[in-house]
Amino acid sequence: MDHSMILDMSMVTVLDDLLNDNRLMRLFSNDARHCALQLWILQIKSEQSTENRVVYGRLLPYNYSDDQWHSRDDDNFQDFKQFKAQVVRLNLYVKSSNCINLLRQLSAGKTISAISEDLKLKLSESINTRFGMTTLVTSSLAYRPVVFLLNRDAYDLTSLTSPHGAAGAISASISQTDKRSLFRIGENYCADLTSMIVKRLDADTGLNFGGNDTIRFGDIELLVFPALDDYERSLLSVDWSKTPSSLIAKFNPMQVPHFNCFQFRVSILNDGQMIYSGITTAERNIEGVFEGNFMLSDQLRIIADSAELEVFGFHDNLSREGILCCRSQIAYIRKIQFDCFALRSQSTPVKFDWLEKTTRPSESTRVQAALTTGHDNPCFSVTEDLQKAANVAALQLPSSFVTTLFASGFAEATAVWFNAPEA
Repeated sequence: MDHSMILDMSMVTVLDDLLNDNRLMRLFSNDARHCALQLWILQIKSEQSTENRVVYGRLLPYNYSDDQWHSRDDDNFQDFKQFKAQVVRLNLYVKSSNCINLLRQLSAGKTISAISEDLKLKLSESINTRFGMTTLVTSSLAYRPVVFLLNRDAYDLTSLTSPHGAAGAISASISQTDKRSLFRIGENYCADLTSMIVKRLDADTGLNFGGNDTIRFGDIELLVFPALDDYERSLLSVDWSKTPSSLIAKFNPMQVPHFNCFQFRVSILNDGQMIYSGITTAERNIEGVFEGNFMLSDQLRIIADSAELEVFGFHDNLSREGILCCRSQIAYIRKIQFDCFALRSQSTPVKFDWLEKTTRPSESTRVQAALTTGHDNPCFSVTEDLQKAANVAALQLPSSFVTTLFASGFAEATAVWFNAPEA
């Protein structure tokens, strides 16, 4: 027997590993803090029955809880000829002290109706009728251990990222590994059904289930945001200072109260290469916020493409080992250069016999003006290269910027700055 092929079950991640991980303790606190469980349920209706499938879910911190299930009352089924389907979000605003039992029962394959009865969760008759029999497919469950996700605005196109643009996340998940079965109708797949699911999930979650987030299908994701308070206000900032030239990082530790000391590690990148990395011990200011200052040269600041900050927590000043609390990255788009060309004012009349014949002669001047297209003022058209550049950089140009630029009357614009360190 090839003993190298024997799987050591003691090395496999199990549910208790997630429930006992201190990095997720915000979700399981005995202090009864507010959390939200969001489930996106695919309902497939045929002539005989309605089937419910959990296509994605997440448990995350929130600012309110009532231990009650919530969902919209109206149905919006889409017709796929042989069946109808819709994706509905079901929300449970729950105390953190209930979350361990909630996840245990979901992982055991219990229905929402049974879980609600056991944990004394409020479940209305209408929601119970529509979703009460919903369960996870427990025959193929696996548990993904904790990982640190960069904030979504870091534009990491190769791996999972946080759902939040400005804040990184600590993430683990309960995974239904037979993800293909989520989209199977009998023995077949329906491309239109898959497209509908992806579109709805993308719109609701801000994720990209047609791209990097495909792996999240069928997961119940556990998410903690150390750099956000319960109202989604940022607890972390990274700013450049000109006098003297430095990068200043600040962190409010309210979400990680078990740490008393912190160290910050900053890395500066240019063209994907690390050109600086430094560590400093943060000092607490009078507001209780920890602050670290990195003295950087003007030359380094000018060529910085991005800055990544990692925050390590220590239990006290004597601790020799720091634990990573969060990481975040800021990308700097230093310049986008593009050309605009002026379109001359042109007036082109449009022929519309019915309107001309049915109006009074006295209105002929107004009718002629209404049927003439064009503008009195010159306008500018951006070449396709700008849109291509924006797509490559995964950016969306703010409409206010475009309006301001074109209103200025310049036919050519260069050295346009986005989120860059002050020059």
